[in-house]
Amino acid sequence: MRETLQIGTHGRRWGLAAVALLMLVSCGPSGSRYLANQDEKVYLRVPSSWHDVLLSKTIQDPLLQATSDAKLLSKSVVSTQPNAKEQKDLDGDSPIATMSVYETTGAFNQQLSASLARRAVGLVSFDPLLPGTEDDGLSEVLDFDAAPKNAKISGSRVVYRMRNDKTSDWLLTVNLSTFFDPSKSRLYALEVVCSPECYEKSTSEINRIVSSWKIG
Repeated sequence: MRETLQIGTHGRRWGLAAVALLMLVSCGPSGSRYLANQDEKVYLRVPSSWHDVLLSKTIQDPLLQATSDAKLLSKSVVSTQPNAKEQKDLDGDSPIATMSVYETTGAFNQQLSASLARRAVGLVSFDPLLPGTEDDGLSEVLDFDAAPKNAKISGSRVVYRMRNDKTSDWLLTVNLSTFFDPSKSRLYALEVVCSPECYEKSTSEINRIVSSWKIG
């Protein structure tokens, strides 16, 4: 998401991959289903009202743009935006969740850390917890969990706001979870995004979705 809200700013966009989807409808008035990569044992529960969004060939994956030491194994995008059929239709005024699984190799796999994972796959190209001088003021951390319980491997979760420049209004609020396992050459990412006003209204639902994410 970096560039105009289409969804991307400064060249950050989502990529193309084959996705293994398992849909399960649960009991309850609204219902829910699971997005899953069964081969990688990754599962995310979302409300049934969050519909699938097709990947757009014109939108590149940020990690694949940054390094050749990564392969995208799967990517799922869901949103509540009624008119969004493809990624290029997304505007950020409604919640958007993106779940990705990567195979990591070479130097990138050897150097994997929580900070590198956040820089590599997040909406912004820097670690919002540790921005450099040129990025100072472009993000504001709202919440941070150094050891979320979604998986037994190393990971982190950060919620932050971002903007294009230091004088503009906050553009989006981002909930980014990343987990990595260099021994298995895997990097997992879940990013839920929408405008600050949208995020405030949808916080409870977003937190339930993020908490439901399971790996392994």
